Amino acid sequence: MTRAGGSAASWSANRFGDLLLPTPLQLRRRIEKLPDEVRDLPTEESVRAYVAALNSEVVAWLRTPTGPRVVVRPVNADDVVRDWRAARGRAAAERVAAQPAPVSIPARPRRRWWPWRRR
Repeated sequence: MTRAGGSAASWSANRFGDLLLPTPLQLRRRIEKLPDEVRDLPTEESVRAYVAALNSEVVAWLRTPTGPRVVVRPVNADDVVRDWRAARGRAAAERVAAQPAPVSIPARPRRRWWPWRRR
């Protein structure tokens, strides 16, 4: 079944994205998207766990390669963590810079204790 103006191949490519790619190309695409994937992770340990899971998939593919011969190497977790920290620092600096300066409200004149006694 096709959409208006498109073929079945383009529809399935848009719907399934990377699932139709061979394993080495899927791994390369995941490595390319790694900074975006780890950007919102809360802790360094979670970033390292994500990289370790990706590296285990890369190593599993390297042991029994299937599909086209594409160079895929494990990712250095320290480099990813360094980039993650730098991105978080930049995001924090941008949030601080984007906050408006506090507006000072002028103080009201002090009321006298005896309102009937005027000077």
